[in-house]
Amino acid sequence: MNLQIRRHAVQFCAAVLYNANAFTPLTGRAVDFPYDKTCVPGLNCQYCRYTVAGCPLGVTQQALSGSFSAVAWQFWGMLVLFGLLFGRMICGWACPMGWLQELLNKVPFPKLKKNRMTYYLSYVKYVMTALFVLAVPLYTGLVTGRGITAFCAWICPGNFLEALFLPTLFQGSVDNLIIAVQNSKFFWVMALLVAMLWIYRPFCRFLCPLGAFYGLFNRFSAVGMTVDVKACIHCSACVQTCPMDIRIVGDRECIGCGACMSSCPTKAIRIRRPFGK
Repeated sequence: MNLQIRRHAVQFCAAVLYNANAFTPLTGRAVDFPYDKTCVPGLNCQYCRYTVAGCPLGVTQQALSGSFSAVAWQFWGMLVLFGLLFGRMICGWACPMGWLQELLNKVPFPKLKKNRMTYYLSYVKYVMTALFVLAVPLYTGLVTGRGITAFCAWICPGNFLEALFLPTLFQGSVDNLIIAVQNSKFFWVMALLVAMLWIYRPFCRFLCPLGAFYGLFNRFSAVGMTVDVKACIHCSACVQTCPMDIRIVGDRECIGCGACMSSCPTKAIRIRRPFGK
């Protein structure tokens, strides 16, 4: 089976598993994990009524904004484990928000090619992480005792799309749709959805703190992209083909999508696995 077909199949399965409680009427049983102790690897809003576990970004902000406890160390240890195992391949294979962006980008529409500006914009997500995921929740938590989960409240499109639009999709609730239109993030999220039509993964590349975090593990994660230096002829076909803002295969921006593998004339690129070839 083609690698991209397999990847999209995994993305679909991840989205379904993350939100498995949408099928409770069929199964008759809900999945009930404690949100403050368990999270899914990818970005998936924990405020959605269908989700089975917490969102890494949401729980991080909650831990810093006043409810910090020893459980937070357990949770962050889980995130580090995800990073050590898969690095940013989680973004390319197991993130529903990443999958949504890819699907929208397949719509026939003029496309913006990556360039020097998009490369520099890829650093914005580190600023987002420092400011809205770490600094604001921690500061407001220390000052008021009940901090602001700034990234979820002000920026995250997953919070808006899953908590409001997903129930509308499954239940046909007009009330949820009206609430969504009146939400303060409505125009921001609509603008971001339009951007997804002509920019490949704009949220993932420029804004997502989870991508910034997992990217730190790309060089030494158990599973990831690797290049056979003996077979490589330095033609740069891989970098030119990659839709992300990479400078070399497997760097902080690589999501392990495998687009580079088909472009390599010497077949020097492969997916690194912990056991076997």
